[in-house]
Amino acid sequence: MRDILSSDHEYFTFIKKVVRYHARRSGFRRISLPALSDFELLKTALGEASDLVSHALYKMVNEEGVFALRPEYAASMARAYVEHNLHEKPQPVEFYYIDQNWQRALPEREAEGVLSEKHTFGFEILGEEDPALDAQLIEMSAKIFSDLGLNVKLRLNNIGTRNAQDKYREDLRNFFAGKERNLGEDDVSKLAVNPLHVLTSKNEDTQILVQIAPSIASSLDKESKEHFAKVQEYLDVLGIEAVIDDKLFGGLDYYRRLYFEFYIEHEGQETILGCGGRYDDLVEEFGGVKTPALTFSADMDAVATAMRRVQLAVPSKDKVSIFVVQLGDSAKKMALRLVSDLRARGIRTMGALGKASIRSQLESASKFEVEYALVLGQMEVVEKKIIMRDMKKGTQETLPFEGVVDRMVELLDPSLLDTKDFRAMIEDASDSDEG
Repeated sequence: MRDILSSDHEYFTFIKKVVRYHARRSGFRRISLPALSDFELLKTALGEASDLVSHALYKMVNEEGVFALRPEYAASMARAYVEHNLHEKPQPVEFYYIDQNWQRALPEREAEGVLSEKHTFGFEILGEEDPALDAQLIEMSAKIFSDLGLNVKLRLNNIGTRNAQDKYREDLRNFFAGKERNLGEDDVSKLAVNPLHVLTSKNEDTQILVQIAPSIASSLDKESKEHFAKVQEYLDVLGIEAVIDDKLFGGLDYYRRLYFEFYIEHEGQETILGCGGRYDDLVEEFGGVKTPALTFSADMDAVATAMRRVQLAVPSKDKVSIFVVQLGDSAKKMALRLVSDLRARGIRTMGALGKASIRSQLESASKFEVEYALVLGQMEVVEKKIIMRDMKKGTQETLPFEGVVDRMVELLDPSLLDTKDFRAMIEDASDSDEG
């Protein structure tokens, strides 16, 4: 886990803005779910043999039971769908989230910079199985990455229904029988519980065998084939290119029919930025009615890192435009009012603090890279004037104190002004509700 400093938040803020923009345009509503999940619920959803359950959960025990920090969103979303009777709402229900998940990084993954606390965004769609939704979710996710300046690639696989996966497990058991000595220690355990998890092994020796193992193709049922064919057809209509990888599995037990990943290549290395698929049986497993469901989740830390690698800068509204310099108690009182008035007009302003010299305060203004410094000394207070210094040009002029706020609004680029009337927004929304 790590601290998120302002330089990171500049990227996170822009990523969130892009996500919210696309989510609102597509009719998604925001949701937030508890950070703690019931351990048995997670084990049922994710699979006892999955790396998440066997290695990556942050577990805790109290008198109420065994819990874990939420490692991903789909399981909690399926639980919430049942508990809140969301099947009674118009279907499909579509949610997006911007939240944290926690997955304990394996030692070898920590060495690669994999974080345990993951800042994520994602989408959950429940109550409709039309493959057009699969294509629309993939397209929206692709557009988000594109708007972030990233040239991502897409791969996907038809991973079948529950029955198809049951048949495929037997095929894999038969294939790996007698080859256990060539598998990693963890993979031998996975083979006994759920051979599908062997496919996602990071062990190099295991992966050599995975490449020659049978694919799920011969186990697929008609329903899965038709659904996947339609997804491909609709992706073609939307102009989305995808590579079919018949060994691609999500590593979680709840995935059905479709699994996909967005990844980016850099200096010969692949980084997965986001993944998703269908979890059509999970709501029913949690006691609800049978409900088709679709998920996608992206790692904001990985996305921000990918943006930095290709030297993509992001716009920031955090930059201060004006620094108010003051010297003396009378000047500080005038400066305090001035700072408040400038901020009220949407100008990002700092200053009116401390007892440092004017020269020292101007040096601080330079470090903050402000556009202008406004200087109030004892003489300016008496004469009701103020010195405006252009920090880029190094020039300055003396102005009447009265009207300086209007002058600064005129001088600054309108894009640097940040004005919002939140109270008016509430009143407008309230009037609309009454109507």
